Amino acid sequence: MLKIILIAAISIMQSFITIIPSKKKISDNRKRFPKDFTYAGWGLIILCAGTICCSIALFIISDNEQNLAQRHLDSELLKRDRAYKTSIAELSKRYTTKVDSSYKKSEATFIGVTARYGLHYDSLNHQLVKEKDTSKVETLPEISLHTITLDSTKKQHYYFSVQATNKQATANNIKTNFYVIIQDADGYALLPRKYQGYAHTGIVSINTASTWDFSFEADYPFITVIVLLKGTYTNLRGNKTINIRQILAYDFANKRVGVPIEDNELKLEAFLKTKKL
Repeated sequence: MLKIILIAAISIMQSFITIIPSKKKISDNRKRFPKDFTYAGWGLIILCAGTICCSIALFIISDNEQNLAQRHLDSELLKRDRAYKTSIAELSKRYTTKVDSSYKKSEATFIGVTARYGLHYDSLNHQLVKEKDTSKVETLPEISLHTITLDSTKKQHYYFSVQATNKQATANNIKTNFYVIIQDADGYALLPRKYQGYAHTGIVSINTASTWDFSFEADYPFITVIVLLKGTYTNLRGNKTINIRQILAYDFANKRVGVPIEDNELKLEAFLKTKKL
């Protein structure tokens, strides 16, 4: 309302400033300055001063309104960012819990149904096969990712360790590497370094855990740290080669370890395909 009054006052005074010199005599040349100004002249000066004062007041009011609007906008953006981070954390927690529960139920159901018909799932060849006499079947080693741990942080540096275990039997001729992928709100990014898994190609005994360290610097908020273990190993005699390609994810918001849910896994696999992994 005050801005409207000031604008109206400025317009009126400018109108008089234009009209007065054309209708009235504003100075008397017979007198010296400043006494040479007539009443019309002094009125013109007052109108000019009033116009300047009103213009300054109008500028101050407009500037204050702009600052207030900017503070309000900053506040709304901060609220939106907080809500976004909260929703991301909640979604991460939900999908990790859901996948853990769904995986266990599906696995138990599948094993029960196949066992009823004397079958089992061969994970190496991806097919159902008849049960064999286990006394005549060689037990093969099984190397797998076990967990990912956030060991420490320092400013924008993050230090992690990943642990792999060997079960079932002794493994030999191990040739593996692991890769680290960072997921943020915009997608995935692969760390340029290829990390060596087992530091040798010799024998790794049954029930042995191996831990490897990795670190990276990130100046942006990320959601998940993903480790891909890839390579081959053999049984103790070296006559059976086993391929390994396993993914494990660390949910940064909830500090939990699991596997990506189906939708995220499809997106991740599409990304890894572009990297030929």
